[in-house]
Amino acid sequence: MQNNKSKQKQAEKETPTNWQRIEMVIQQSKMTANAFARHIGLPRGENLYQIKKGNNGISLDVATRICQHYPEIDKLWLLTGDGQMLRDDAPAGPWANIGTPNSEAFIGFAAALILPELVNKPECRDPYTMAVEHAKKLMAALAKKGGEQ
Repeated sequence: MQNNKSKQKQAEKETPTNWQRIEMVIQQSKMTANAFARHIGLPRGENLYQIKKGNNGISLDVATRICQHYPEIDKLWLLTGDGQMLRDDAPAGPWANIGTPNSEAFIGFAAALILPELVNKPECRDPYTMAVEHAKKLMAALAKKGGEQ
Protein backbone atom coordinates (compact mmCIF):
# COMPACT_ATOMS: atom_id res chain seq x y z
CA MET A 1 0.00 0.00 0.00
CA GLN A 2 2.79 2.41 0.91
CA ASN A 3 4.55 1.63 -2.37
CA ASN A 4 1.48 2.63 -4.42
CA LYS A 5 1.20 5.95 -2.56
CA SER A 6 4.85 6.78 -3.18
CA LYS A 7 4.46 5.96 -6.88
CA GLN A 8 1.39 8.20 -7.08
CA LYS A 9 3.22 11.08 -5.36
CA GLN A 10 6.19 10.66 -7.72
CA ALA A 11 3.87 10.75 -10.75
CA GLU A 12 2.23 13.92 -9.42
CA LYS A 13 5.65 15.55 -9.04
CA GLU A 14 6.60 14.74 -12.63
CA THR A 15 3.41 16.15 -14.17
CA PRO A 16 3.81 19.90 -14.65
CA THR A 17 1.09 22.09 -13.15
CA ASN A 18 -1.34 24.03 -15.33
CA TRP A 19 0.77 27.17 -14.99
CA GLN A 20 4.04 25.32 -15.61
CA ARG A 21 2.64 24.00 -18.89
CA ILE A 22 1.41 27.46 -19.94
CA GLU A 23 4.75 28.95 -18.89
CA MET A 24 6.66 26.41 -20.99
CA VAL A 25 4.68 27.45 -24.08
CA ILE A 26 5.16 31.15 -23.27
CA GLN A 27 8.91 30.60 -22.91
CA GLN A 28 9.01 28.82 -26.25
CA SER A 29 7.19 31.78 -27.84
CA LYS A 30 9.79 34.18 -26.37
CA MET A 31 7.02 36.59 -25.34
CA THR A 32 5.85 38.06 -22.06
CA ALA A 33 2.67 36.60 -20.58
CA ASN A 34 0.69 39.70 -21.62
CA ALA A 35 2.07 39.69 -25.17
CA PHE A 36 1.38 35.95 -25.41
CA ALA A 37 -2.20 36.44 -24.18
CA ARG A 38 -2.82 39.12 -26.83
CA HIS A 39 -1.11 36.98 -29.48
CA ILE A 40 -3.51 34.08 -28.89
CA GLY A 41 -6.49 36.43 -28.88
CA LEU A 42 -7.13 37.00 -25.18
CA PRO A 43 -7.97 40.62 -24.34
CA ARG A 44 -5.41 40.71 -21.52
CA GLY A 45 -3.12 38.51 -19.51
CA GLU A 46 -5.53 38.27 -16.56
CA ASN A 47 -6.83 34.91 -17.82
CA LEU A 48 -3.31 33.51 -17.67
CA TYR A 49 -2.57 35.06 -14.28
CA GLN A 50 -5.69 33.40 -12.84
CA ILE A 51 -4.22 30.09 -13.99
CA LYS A 52 -0.88 31.05 -12.42
CA LYS A 53 -2.58 31.84 -9.09
CA GLY A 54 -4.38 28.49 -9.21
CA ASN A 55 -7.82 30.12 -9.38
CA ASN A 56 -8.56 28.65 -12.82
CA GLY A 57 -7.48 25.64 -14.79
CA ILE A 58 -6.65 25.69 -18.48
CA SER A 59 -9.97 25.99 -20.28
CA LEU A 60 -10.67 24.26 -23.57
CA ASP A 61 -10.97 27.73 -25.14
CA VAL A 62 -7.50 28.80 -23.98
CA ALA A 63 -5.99 25.46 -25.03
CA THR A 64 -7.63 25.72 -28.46
CA ARG A 65 -6.36 29.28 -28.93
CA ILE A 66 -2.83 28.22 -28.02
CA CYS A 67 -2.88 25.19 -30.32
CA GLN A 68 -4.25 27.26 -33.21
CA HIS A 69 -1.23 29.55 -32.98
CA TYR A 70 1.21 26.81 -31.98
CA PRO A 71 0.10 23.62 -33.74
CA GLU A 72 3.17 21.75 -32.55
CA ILE A 73 1.82 21.88 -28.96
CA ASP A 74 -0.13 18.78 -27.99
CA LYS A 75 -3.57 19.84 -26.73
CA LEU A 76 -3.96 16.80 -24.46
CA TRP A 77 -0.63 17.60 -22.80
CA LEU A 78 -1.67 21.24 -22.41
CA LEU A 79 -4.99 20.31 -20.78
CA THR A 80 -3.88 17.38 -18.62
CA GLY A 81 -0.09 17.15 -18.54
CA ASP A 82 -0.26 13.66 -20.06
CA GLY A 83 2.19 12.84 -22.82
CA GLN A 84 4.69 15.20 -24.39
CA MET A 85 4.55 18.96 -24.96
CA LEU A 86 5.38 18.70 -28.67
CA ARG A 87 3.34 16.58 -31.03
CA ASP A 88 5.21 13.90 -32.96
CA ASP A 89 3.73 15.10 -36.25
CA ALA A 90 4.49 18.78 -35.64
CA PRO A 91 6.00 20.73 -38.52
CA ALA A 92 9.54 21.95 -37.96
CA GLY A 93 11.40 25.08 -38.94
CA PRO A 94 10.60 28.80 -38.81
CA TRP A 95 7.56 28.23 -41.03
CA ALA A 96 5.86 26.04 -38.44
CA ASN A 97 4.10 29.05 -36.92
CA ILE A 98 3.44 32.09 -39.04
CA GLY A 99 3.60 35.26 -36.97
CA THR A 100 6.32 34.15 -34.53
CA PRO A 101 9.65 35.98 -34.20
CA ASN A 102 11.38 33.16 -36.12
CA SER A 103 8.91 33.26 -38.99
CA GLU A 104 9.14 37.06 -39.19
CA ALA A 105 12.94 36.77 -39.33
CA PHE A 106 12.61 34.21 -42.12
CA ILE A 107 10.31 36.55 -44.08
CA GLY A 108 12.83 39.39 -43.68
CA PHE A 109 15.69 37.17 -44.79
CA ALA A 110 13.78 35.85 -47.81
CA ALA A 111 12.67 39.38 -48.76
CA ALA A 112 16.30 40.56 -48.60
CA LEU A 113 17.27 37.81 -51.04
CA ILE A 114 14.42 38.67 -53.43
CA LEU A 115 14.80 42.47 -53.26
CA PRO A 116 17.89 42.87 -55.53
CA GLU A 117 16.06 41.11 -58.36
CA LEU A 118 13.03 43.39 -58.05
CA VAL A 119 14.98 46.66 -57.77
CA ASN A 120 16.34 46.23 -61.29
CA LYS A 121 12.90 45.70 -62.85
CA PRO A 122 11.49 48.98 -64.20
CA GLU A 123 7.89 47.71 -63.94
CA CYS A 124 8.29 47.21 -60.17
CA ARG A 125 7.15 50.44 -58.49
CA ASP A 126 7.58 49.29 -54.89
CA PRO A 127 10.24 46.56 -54.82
CA TYR A 128 10.40 46.32 -51.03
CA THR A 129 6.66 45.68 -50.59
CA MET A 130 6.69 43.22 -53.46
CA ALA A 131 9.69 41.36 -51.96
CA VAL A 132 7.92 41.06 -48.60
CA GLU A 133 4.72 39.83 -50.29
CA HIS A 134 6.68 37.19 -52.22
CA ALA A 135 8.42 36.11 -49.01
CA LYS A 136 5.06 35.84 -47.20
CA LYS A 137 3.67 33.68 -50.02
CA LEU A 138 6.74 31.46 -49.76
CA MET A 139 6.25 31.21 -45.99
CA ALA A 140 2.57 30.28 -46.41
CA ALA A 141 3.46 27.60 -48.97
CA LEU A 142 6.10 26.15 -46.64
CA ALA A 143 3.67 26.22 -43.70
CA LYS A 144 1.11 24.22 -45.69
CA LYS A 145 3.76 21.60 -46.45
CA GLY A 146 5.07 21.56 -42.88
CA GLY A 147 8.43 22.84 -44.08
CA GLU A 148 9.08 19.97 -46.48
CA GLN A 149 10.88 20.85 -49.68
